[in-house]
Amino acid sequence: MIKWNPIGIYLLVFLLILSGCGQSRDVDHATAVKSDQAPPSKDGVSSQASWPYPFVHWGNGQTYRITNTIVENDEVGSEIGQVKRDISSFDLISIKDGVIEQPYVKQDGDSNALAVGSKIYAFKDEDDRDVIVVNHNDKYVKALNTVRCPEGQCIDISGETDDSDPEREMGEIYQLALDAYLPLWKGLIDDMKYIAIDMSNLTDLSDKNKKQILEYFSKYNVDIMDSNLEQLEEKGLVKDASSIDGVLLRVESTEIMENKVTIKGSVYKSAKGAIGTLVEVEFLNGKWQVTKANDTWIS
Repeated sequence: MIKWNPIGIYLLVFLLILSGCGQSRDVDHATAVKSDQAPPSKDGVSSQASWPYPFVHWGNGQTYRITNTIVENDEVGSEIGQVKRDISSFDLISIKDGVIEQPYVKQDGDSNALAVGSKIYAFKDEDDRDVIVVNHNDKYVKALNTVRCPEGQCIDISGETDDSDPEREMGEIYQLALDAYLPLWKGLIDDMKYIAIDMSNLTDLSDKNKKQILEYFSKYNVDIMDSNLEQLEEKGLVKDASSIDGVLLRVESTEIMENKVTIKGSVYKSAKGAIGTLVEVEFLNGKWQVTKANDTWIS
């Protein structure tokens, strides 16, 4: 018959209790989710990784990309909303057992990275339509609106980096389109003494962005100016028969669709020397590119 030493029994019981506590802590740690993070998806159907970036929907369906830009406490404004639904497992292209997942219809308060109940704040002295503040990974960070809506039409630029600027994106698109005008007129570049760009229809751009467009065209080593035909006349740059020694580029209309912008305009040399233009700019492989450039009429 085995005799047990009382000290040995106490030691054995102690080790068993200690082992059980350690196991309990391991389980809690593995299943814990921070208050500002969405829980992982079930059954491996989808996860936050299925979305291109962390975001929250707010402000009548606008998408705000959650960045890593830290916001100081004194810059955090009042609470303006809360996360209402975890959509980390909603994926338009996820397939399970051959069945396509339900379509996702976005709602204000949806997030793929923040837990339900997480608060949304204003950014002091900033427009809520451009930037808001959320608490992500225990830090206050900026969430930037990924959508620009000139003239009521929206273009998603969410594929860009955290510091993307919607207005700058539109500036780049116009810049690419206007530059694509010039090759449509054979020999035009060799014969121009200046480039005038009529920006009167570019109402969605700031003066800063317009200036950047002008600076871009300095690569042609001719004078660059923001002028329409009347202003060229006032400067004495219009000759007989309404001809000019430079070229006048103009944007007439802009049609914005998802990841594609169609810009119609014209290139003017004289009353009897002008062409209509149509340029398509698409977001491909992480950047905006001209995919089509045609003349539409000739005078």
